[in-house]
Amino acid sequence: MQVPIPHGLPDKFCLTEKECRCMKVPLYFSILTVENWLDYNALSRLIIQGTQVQAPQNGNKALASFLTELNKIKNNKKAYFNLFNYCKDVIDFYKRNETKKEFYAAYTQEYSLFKDEKKQEHLGKRSANLVTQHAILQKIVNLEQDINALEERQMNNSFTSSHYSIPKSGEDNTKPVLMQVLEFGVQLHNKYIQGADLTKQEIDIMK
Repeated sequence: MQVPIPHGLPDKFCLTEKECRCMKVPLYFSILTVENWLDYNALSRLIIQGTQVQAPQNGNKALASFLTELNKIKNNKKAYFNLFNYCKDVIDFYKRNETKKEFYAAYTQEYSLFKDEKKQEHLGKRSANLVTQHAILQKIVNLEQDINALEERQMNNSFTSSHYSIPKSGEDNTKPVLMQVLEFGVQLHNKYIQGADLTKQEIDIMK
């Protein structure tokens, strides 16, 4: 049997999305031209991309599904004589053992490529997440270092106990250290914007 030819159909003919929805066939028929119904690799790619995670792992199921959809188109296009005949010829052509083997080989190849692409995509996202997590952890480490440095300055600067209301021992042990640091910074900031003179130690803390 010779390869079917879409006699009487326009060049690059394919169904519209509206026709696909009305006949309840996959939307890849609105992309795949009738000539490419017999392009095993192009057909396999669109079947896989159209079903994504649920794509059949073997070509046998994929081909059976494709032929079922072609039958729907054929039965809905009886009035469109040229398309009806072409659908019938393509279905008969795919029933040949030689054609099946060629399609199965192409489908297996395209499915392997699809899985590899998904794996690379997953690894890329995972790497990006690891980089983000590392950056966040580094910011936390830097913040802890800054807080420790500020605490050390507070301990070493005698003016903090006599001029500012940083909680003393027994006064407020429950307030987070970061909150204490922020409140102290607000006091210095308010003093600065009010035009009060800052000591050298205060200026050092604000740097």
